Amino acid sequence: MRPEEYNEEAVHEMYDAALLRSSFPRDKRYTIEMLQREASKFGYVPGVLSNHTEASGTDNWKTFVLDQFTPLYYAGGLAPREFVGPWIGNSQLFPLGALSLLVALGSAGKTTLAIGIGCHVAAGKDWGTRPVQQRKVLYFSVEEDQLELNRKFGATVEQWSKSEQQAAINYLRLISLKGDDPRLTKPDGRHIVPGDLSTRIIMAAKEFSAELIFLDHLQGLTSGDLNNSDTATMLSQVANEIVSKTGAAVVFAAHTTKSKISAQEVEHGFTTGSLAFENAARQVTGIIFLSDDDAARMGLEATQQQYRKVEMPKNSYGIAGETSYLKTELSIKFNTISIKPYIPPIGSMAFESKEDALRRKVRDYIHEHPYISKKQIDDVSGKTEPPFKASRADVRRACEELIETGSIKYREPTISERNSRNLPAQSKKVFVCND
Repeated sequence: MRPEEYNEEAVHEMYDAALLRSSFPRDKRYTIEMLQREASKFGYVPGVLSNHTEASGTDNWKTFVLDQFTPLYYAGGLAPREFVGPWIGNSQLFPLGALSLLVALGSAGKTTLAIGIGCHVAAGKDWGTRPVQQRKVLYFSVEEDQLELNRKFGATVEQWSKSEQQAAINYLRLISLKGDDPRLTKPDGRHIVPGDLSTRIIMAAKEFSAELIFLDHLQGLTSGDLNNSDTATMLSQVANEIVSKTGAAVVFAAHTTKSKISAQEVEHGFTTGSLAFENAARQVTGIIFLSDDDAARMGLEATQQQYRKVEMPKNSYGIAGETSYLKTELSIKFNTISIKPYIPPIGSMAFESKEDALRRKVRDYIHEHPYISKKQIDDVSGKTEPPFKASRADVRRACEELIETGSIKYREPTISERNSRNLPAQSKKVFVCND
């Protein structure tokens, strides 16, 4: 049946007839050999077409001139990659000519932080104690309207001098995509293809000579499931096209899942969606709420919700794993918050290695759960789960080190301890703190 001869009733009759047929064919099966024999009557020669295609295709292939790709050694070294953002510890944010990610929960303040950083870069105003070079900034928002963007801008620069405010106005553009088509990618049949937005962003960046471009946020700027590798791959291609054609530092703000609401650190895979896009980024920075431990060390228990921790799990052009802190401040005049860098008091954040932190967590847990068995410790161990967020082997090693230093003991409980604690008979030895 040809498409132009389509008849719905005839299709239903054919379908019903097919259902009545036996699953065991009564007639001889039509095989590939039979098809080839019939095709041969019309001039088909097996193998000739494929060989001809391979030969003709080879003639048209573009080959590599390998001598053009000989590695070069620069005896004097090479200049470091240039960055456009503020410093996080000993690493600077947002490499020029590269893709970066700024990731947080929906309520952690990534939009406010992005606008705050954009204002500082546009004005060339110090971030904390470190200078920031003045550059032009474009900020695109999927969720916020123009009034809300201006509200956040006002709260950020409210306490600045007139000249600093004017510099930020001159070198910053806040662009709301509300009511616009905000898709960098869109579906075309079964395929994901680029949208028109990337071309418009590139044109705007060239017109404004922007060196820092914020795109807020990742999930709202693409059509399709980011857990689908095709979607993430196409989005990566579009994002890198913006980078290559503008030469700017391109920063995507992105959501993480609600499961990270109690996260104690920012790790790889913090971004919602496929790792394909996170892998394409040269730098990944995450914002989390201040942990109870950090708040206690800094004496901020009463105002803990005002503070954030920033961590950089990935940095292709510098030191990864750097950390800094932020403080949110309420603006009565603009009825919103701003985010500023926060420098903890000297001595409140003594350096603590990963191993030191694990030993502290294990000892604290044993102190809170005295007479706990080795099996019970094993049961709460795990690389991704609290209270330790460490493997069973690492937790066991921490216990051995704590025993060696005398911080904890692993011993048989006394009869009175076993009775008062109702310890099971199979618990031959238990952990207790050496208080």
